[in-house]
Amino acid sequence: MKKAIILVAIMAIIIAGATFGQIRLGITAQDTYNGVMISAVHYGYPASGILRNGDIVRYAKVIYNSQPVMMSGNLMVMGMDQKVIVNLSAYPNGYGQYVTSSGQLQSIVFGAPYNSTVVLTVQRNGYMRTYAIALLNNGGFRTFMAH
Repeated sequence: MKKAIILVAIMAIIIAGATFGQIRLGITAQDTYNGVMISAVHYGYPASGILRNGDIVRYAKVIYNSQPVMMSGNLMVMGMDQKVIVNLSAYPNGYGQYVTSSGQLQSIVFGAPYNSTVVLTVQRNGYMRTYAIALLNNGGFRTFMAH
């Protein structure tokens, strides 16, 4: 019996350690016919103050070893070598992989390591908006909007 309890405790520590470093957006979402609809945004997470209930996530992409910056009114994602990877302002209708389910979105976001950028294109009130969320090495984040 003691061995079983110890084994369960060790498994819980391993699982907690494996997921602790994975930043979450802080949303509750449900599948729709044209993307993933946000049903709740939780305070204190990267999506707080950015995404809203009713937003539909249409596209998502992780850009590794990068950081978003604003240059001349355009939202750019630059590599750690300071070279521009993509000008997100040039993609008004979405950038990344088309999102078809909340499971797919969760997989994309949970796969994002620190020092990377999560790019989300959402539909709000009929308009597309693109956001870039920088996942920082210290566990923090910064968020930028393209349109």
